[in-house]
Amino acid sequence: FFQRYLAHIITERRLKTLALKSLPKELDAWSTPLPKEQWAKPSEELLTLNQQLIRAYERGLRFTEMGPVSQWQPNRQEKQRSKRGRGRHKSGTLL
Repeated sequence: FFQRYLAHIITERRLKTLALKSLPKELDAWSTPLPKEQWAKPSEELLTLNQQLIRAYERGLRFTEMGPVSQWQPNRQEKQRSKRGRGRHKSGTLL
């Protein structure tokens, strides 16, 4: 037990001191935050789902009571119809 504990302490110390000193300069440049103009904009679908969530929370629903998010999408039935018949099994026979 003591050997594992000592190895853990030594590893932690090495990570704190040696690893931080050896990071390349390119990593610092890469990790700087993007300006707000370059941030990704949320899609219309995401904004709509967020509004639906806000209304559901206002009605007192919990997230666990709302069901799958896929059921909230307005064109859900169209997507399900287009997926039918694409699987390995068509009309009960194997392909």
